[in-house]
Amino acid sequence: MRIWHKIALLIGLWAAFWLFGLWVRSQMAVPLDVARDTEIYSFDFQGYAKTFTDYRAISYGRFRHPLWGWLTAPVTLFGQGVIERLGEQAFWIYLVGFFALVGTCSVALVYGLIRRCGETTVGEALAATAVFVSFAHVWLLSGMPETFGLAMLLVLVALWWGVGSGERIERTEIHIADEVYHGPDVGARLDAVGWGLLTVLMGGITLSQGVKAVLGFLTVHRRGWRKSLLFVGGLAAFVVLVLAVFYIRVRIRVANNPSAAGMDAAWETLFGCIAPLSMPWGEYGRNVWIFFSEPILLRGEPFDQRTILGGYDSFIQPALLIVLYVLALVSAWMNRRHVLVKLMGAMFLVDVVIHFVVRWGLTECQLYGGHWMYVLPLLLGLCFRHLSRKARKCAVVGVWMLTVALFLCNVHGYFCHDVGFVWSAEA
Repeated sequence: MRIWHKIALLIGLWAAFWLFGLWVRSQMAVPLDVARDTEIYSFDFQGYAKTFTDYRAISYGRFRHPLWGWLTAPVTLFGQGVIERLGEQAFWIYLVGFFALVGTCSVALVYGLIRRCGETTVGEALAATAVFVSFAHVWLLSGMPETFGLAMLLVLVALWWGVGSGERIERTEIHIADEVYHGPDVGARLDAVGWGLLTVLMGGITLSQGVKAVLGFLTVHRRGWRKSLLFVGGLAAFVVLVLAVFYIRVRIRVANNPSAAGMDAAWETLFGCIAPLSMPWGEYGRNVWIFFSEPILLRGEPFDQRTILGGYDSFIQPALLIVLYVLALVSAWMNRRHVLVKLMGAMFLVDVVIHFVVRWGLTECQLYGGHWMYVLPLLLGLCFRHLSRKARKCAVVGVWMLTVALFLCNVHGYFCHDVGFVWSAEA
């Protein structure tokens, strides 16, 4: 596939994400100046959109997203100009277009990682990437003014960087074994700077994502416990500094405006989402199932539903999910020594601890697909490298069949259910 074909394909995908994002907006078309809560499946749809209309929101502190305003400042500054000069409709066209671009870049990185690590042909990589594109929340986040789309893009960048780190370390070890000296290892210094920058960016968008960057670094470099402890200590000092800055900003804001949210609200935001230990095991298991299923295949509940209560309307969706996860788990075992699988495993451990051990956010478990669902297509892409030539051809056909089935189920979930609500100015 030539470069121009790839560019045309990405532009077409961006346009599709953009149009879908505008459709989602049309289903929740509450004006920005109306004080009505309009979250979509608990994603803070309207809340984040409002922050992109006012430059003062750039410095607004969020406990779990400490650098969000600063990192998205250009989007906010341009968005304020759009809404002031062209109106709210133009603003939504611009904002959805930006997040559609974020989603398109994530798809491009998934394809690139599969090609780089899976030893695949273009057709095989496209088939595995298409599985990713068929996921329900890939479409929802590609147009959603929220943190999860950017968090997914950055973790894919971290995986790309981690694979490169692993390749550099392997070359260095070969040179040492061959007693080949190449002078000061400038690449190692650049590598450390890259991991540090990724830690700040990922942790600035969402604190837990910064932990993933740290685990990625430790996984690739396999350092001794002393160096690892020193690295973790430095990171902890950075986190303390960020939290101190956040605390000072909150105190200043409350001093200037006593009605503004203070530290009590921040602590509630951080710890109020932990599900109680008294939660029955049946409910716990159901929420875990929703965590792994809803971001992939939509149930078709209304957008303003905070907690997913219903089930699938046929056996087809669970059957497709079982096939997808069985293939992914088999590939994970077959490629368990691959650096990409080690990186994804270390990073996914953060999600396991936060959501299944601590039980943070377990009652709104459909939210977090952007933090982990890229793992599935990447594992499918790695599976091809273990198959014979004939088996690979059959596997490509099978993957495309799975993609089409997943996509059609999500079309049914979005467009064959009453997912939106009718907004009335008198409401």
